[in-house]
Amino acid sequence: MVDRTGARIGRIDDVFLDRHTGRPAWAAVKTGLLGARNTLVPISAALLNPTAEVQVPFARDQVKAAPAIEPNEALSRDLERSLWTHYGISGYARSSGSCSARSGTLPNARPPSSRAGST
Repeated sequence: MVDRTGARIGRIDDVFLDRHTGRPAWAAVKTGLLGARNTLVPISAALLNPTAEVQVPFARDQVKAAPAIEPNEALSRDLERSLWTHYGISGYARSSGSCSARSGTLPNARPPSSRAGST
């Protein structure tokens, strides 16, 4: 994943799908020293740039400062609310707690009540 200027943020580890639409809503990105931290990034406005990187409309520092999530942690309503606030996205009350389905495309994919595997 890269930021709005093309600066590398980190590697996408998982994808959360919106339970109502089945569309990707959040990406868990490995950030920090040696990718030791998972940060969630909203990807509804993400683009696939010409070099096949997922590009999001946020600054790298904003993504790295977002609340972290543990690798096997489900996306709670409280965490989702704090993420919407962190990224300055309105309308979070409508979709709060709506992300939990998975695609099952990776060997580390978790049960339907948790996250979607993707790289």
